[in-house]
Amino acid sequence: MVKGISTGDDISGMYFTMQSNRASAALANLHRIPNASTFADLAHIFFEQTQINLSGGDVALILEVFPAVRGIIAEFGTDTESIGEFLSAMAIFFVGTPWPIYGDQLGEESMKHFVMAIRHVAKSMGYVVVVDE
Repeated sequence: MVKGISTGDDISGMYFTMQSNRASAALANLHRIPNASTFADLAHIFFEQTQINLSGGDVALILEVFPAVRGIIAEFGTDTESIGEFLSAMAIFFVGTPWPIYGDQLGEESMKHFVMAIRHVAKSMGYVVVVDE
């Protein structure tokens, strides 16, 4: 049992059901691959968040490290949850920690520092980072 989560209430039961469904979907779609257009869309989404210029091919290569996320995107496209999973995978790839989610209540300044860390690592890896104006 997870510390602090009782299995006897409706909320924790819902949590475990959601996690179970999520894990099942990830396994069912593990070997699915999005099309080239979707990878290009993901590169654009990442650019909008970070000003790091990746190609669709770059995104495809990075997501080889995250086959479950790649499979979820192949199945569900670029819906809100899939994009959250994608941004987290990208952040883990570059800085070793997931992308902050709404519930993290990260302040604007902290978010800027988070993105700057991603930009710094991406640049050190040879990716094109648009210079701040």
